[in-house]
Amino acid sequence: MEQFDRREHLLKPHLAHMRHLHRLEQLQREIESILHSVSLNGPGDFVFATKICCYTTAEIIEDVNHAILQCLKIGSYSAAESLSRTSLENAINLIFYKNDRTSNRPKSILLNYFERAKKGARNWHRHALQSSDRS
Repeated sequence: MEQFDRREHLLKPHLAHMRHLHRLEQLQREIESILHSVSLNGPGDFVFATKICCYTTAEIIEDVNHAILQCLKIGSYSAAESLSRTSLENAINLIFYKNDRTSNRPKSILLNYFERAKKGARNWHRHALQSSDRS
């Protein structure tokens, strides 16, 4: 089978769903509306770490879902599939945060995030220094 025929064969199932893109965009607007309407400010309901994790995760879900829609529009289906897993993972984390009144899980995930971000920043900084030494 030629490379072109193989590509067409792989894309055909995805192309059939392009007609759903408008509805997916509508659903995303509904998701955003719901996420923005959630209030965690009830007296004694949630501790501060849980609130931060919930609001941050909701923003991440929103951003990732927008990226998924853009990937679908340009035909980058593998990227859309990968981002869909990320969106789902964050949605599940949001449910876990909501159900954990102790804030142990949100704190743990938040600390892990900061540690990974700090490590990544160090690596980028080291790379930038090494790159500038070569020029």
